[in-house]
Amino acid sequence: MAQTPADSSLYLGQLLDWVVREHPLAKTARLEPELASSNLQAARGQFDPVVTWQQFSKDLSGKQYYNGQQWSIQGYTRWAIGYETGFEQMTGDATNPAQATPDAGFYYHGISLPLLRNLSTDYRRTAYQKAQLLNRASIWEQRQQINELLADVSRDYIAWTQAHMQRIQAEKALELSLNRLQAMRELFSHGACNALDTMEVYAQYAFYNSKFEETSYKETAGRYWISRHLWDGDQPVVLKPEIVPDPNHMGALDPWCVQIRSFTDSDSSWIDQTPAFHLAQYKINSKELEANLWSNQRLPDVNLKYQWLQNQWPSLPTTLYDDQNQRFGLYVQSPLFVREAQGKMERARLEQDQLEWAWMQKRRDLLAKQQALWEGVQRNKKAFEWQYDQAKSLGVLYEGELEKFKAGDVQFFVLNTRESRFIQGSLQQWDAWAQMRQTQVDYLFHTGLFHSLP
Repeated sequence: MAQTPADSSLYLGQLLDWVVREHPLAKTARLEPELASSNLQAARGQFDPVVTWQQFSKDLSGKQYYNGQQWSIQGYTRWAIGYETGFEQMTGDATNPAQATPDAGFYYHGISLPLLRNLSTDYRRTAYQKAQLLNRASIWEQRQQINELLADVSRDYIAWTQAHMQRIQAEKALELSLNRLQAMRELFSHGACNALDTMEVYAQYAFYNSKFEETSYKETAGRYWISRHLWDGDQPVVLKPEIVPDPNHMGALDPWCVQIRSFTDSDSSWIDQTPAFHLAQYKINSKELEANLWSNQRLPDVNLKYQWLQNQWPSLPTTLYDDQNQRFGLYVQSPLFVREAQGKMERARLEQDQLEWAWMQKRRDLLAKQQALWEGVQRNKKAFEWQYDQAKSLGVLYEGELEKFKAGDVQFFVLNTRESRFIQGSLQQWDAWAQMRQTQVDYLFHTGLFHSLP
């Protein structure tokens, strides 16, 4: 496995850049527009002209019944009109007069036009329009996948940072309690303190040792969780133990949340810039195209076909209309019942209604959750500031009690209480910090704009 560089810290911004550049899911997301473009190219291919060639003959008992060949180039436009050009030659003693041609054959050029069914839309155009919708939606699908990935990575980084900082606090407390335990044992051996004080110091040491083991495990686990996001090409990367997170380089989350808030607070149009909106619209519009297709398929199939004929290629004969060198046909077909098309149309309409109603509720959910998450961002930021001030105040009180204890003015259990409250406050400070950061990530993720974090 590849190793990370020998840097001492890994910032959140560095991590996110790395993930976007190398993570397999990020690479998968970047393929979404290419996949949609390939699908669009395949849909365009339905309008590609087709070349056909045939050679046929029949000889029986020394008599040539017919001998002929045909070739044609046929295709369809995106405006319902079909086109065809080709060559026919049919000779022989028993040739069908309707299919007979001059000995040299003739060329033809013509068009076809549906008059009812397939006039406004058909299978080809519907597939092409849906491919266009998918092509536009692919960018938003890509953004949604990147959005989810970056939010997931950020949450893991916050948990790792929280465990790292709490491990540092627990390690300091453990070292302090160990020194005090050794000192108390020395005093006890000389009869300068009682056994209860020694037992209380030992219990405190055992508690801090347990807290240190717990936070050390969480930090190690957090490093593994971060490592699972790291790749160098097709090689997984493992974070070195000496690499640590840095909580001081996460300040960009604060102004970014405020900037997004100013954008989302003006009106609800911010939803129109989220992946959720565009992907929902893609599904709704796709169903509308299907419904329009099946509505059109209920109509009778009336197809007009016209060709003009000539014995040379590619010049136009001067006597084309005088000699009536043309072919004309009108094809009509209609089922007695249209239950299949009617049923599929109704189903598509109902599914479209379902999607529209679902999006109406989803839109309201987005608005409500955005407001609730913003309140959470504000509340947790204040809670962290309060917890930070409290931990700082407890530290000042502890330092004061420590000086009194050294001067003999304070009993040991009072100092011990101050110290416990100070250590507990320091640990809780990072709980509040993690809660604040997690809420900010949730807010950025919910607004669908995490992918654009600078």
